[in-house]
Amino acid sequence: MMYRSPYAELWGSVGTGIGYSQNSVGARGAVVAHPGGITLSQPLSETFGVIEALDAQDAKLVSSAGVKVDSRGYAIVPYLTPYNMNAIDLDPKGMTTDVELKVSSQQVAPYSGSIPYIKFATVSGRAAVIRVKQSDGSPLPFGSTVRDESNVEVGLVGQASKIFARGLQAQGILTVKWGEDARSLCRIPYVLPKHDRNKKNDSYQQIDASCSPYQ
Repeated sequence: MMYRSPYAELWGSVGTGIGYSQNSVGARGAVVAHPGGITLSQPLSETFGVIEALDAQDAKLVSSAGVKVDSRGYAIVPYLTPYNMNAIDLDPKGMTTDVELKVSSQQVAPYSGSIPYIKFATVSGRAAVIRVKQSDGSPLPFGSTVRDESNVEVGLVGQASKIFARGLQAQGILTVKWGEDARSLCRIPYVLPKHDRNKKNDSYQQIDASCSPYQ
């Protein structure tokens, strides 16, 4: 029996016969030093890779069973085929919803014996689905931009006047804009539910809000 963990291959066997029994266990793995620190790995081929995906803990490497991003944001691709395009795909299932992968797939074509360093950009910040209507009860125009108090775009108005926003503070004011005049703006004061930083969020928080015109 064999089990591939993110950090090693583990195996065990049991044998029995007349007058005897035999048990054995074993493990194989590697320790990789790289610019981001030290990461444990499954057994390595001559050509392997280092993934950096900061804050993307528990994102899984699709091509290698058991490999996932560790708590510091690193993972080891235990084998790559040299002189060929290798697809490096991360599955975000298992990540906290407060982190987003900007891209989930990359390709590398390494030389034999090389160790490519593969960076996956991430965006961190609290995320929420905001169900919102204007003060007169009408829905917001589809596709309207949503910005925070620093004028950073954090989302768009989707179907049914719902906003998916990322990078939110615990509370604040969002500005929704769908035109060029003052009547095409409104503001959404919001307060998110209390957040346990030590607990992984596996679903998006949902809140209701009203968008009031600028005074």
